[in-house]
Amino acid sequence: MSISIPRLLRSIATVATLCVGMAGTCAAQSDSLSLSLNTTAASGFVSLNLILTAAPGAMPAAVQWTVNYSASDIVGFVAAVGPAASTTGKILTCSANQCALYGLDAQPIQNGVIAVLTFQLASSPSSQVGFQLTNALAAAPGADPISVSTSGGLLSVVLQPYIFPP
Repeated sequence: MSISIPRLLRSIATVATLCVGMAGTCAAQSDSLSLSLNTTAASGFVSLNLILTAAPGAMPAAVQWTVNYSASDIVGFVAAVGPAASTTGKILTCSANQCALYGLDAQPIQNGVIAVLTFQLASSPSSQVGFQLTNALAAAPGADPISVSTSGGLLSVVLQPYIFPP
């Protein structure tokens, strides 16, 4: 069987276009979760914003994650729905260090602060407290899985002595 060179080149170009198009779609189906400092915490507490960054067309309807930290530095934490998720009526539940953000509908969660995690510091925490997000999963409005990358970081802790007024 003989194939002409122009026909072969058209076939290769079509396959290459399909591969590039599919790779773009797959790459667009990846979201990320990251932590940033929320400056509104009270003394002895630290609040971190959990930020969702999703590509257009890859907005999740539900997200779950695990937050890891040193038990010698952190006594415990509470979580509240952030502004980007509250506009869609999402519910946030946590058990131990695993949290899930979901709703009774398939409305997508927008980019931004999806949760505020407030940690109670131990009485003598390390000068560098590490936080790591792991086991993150997301579901699209149609219940298709969306991969989620995560990050963590170190928080510098400076303990200020309490000064009694004269």
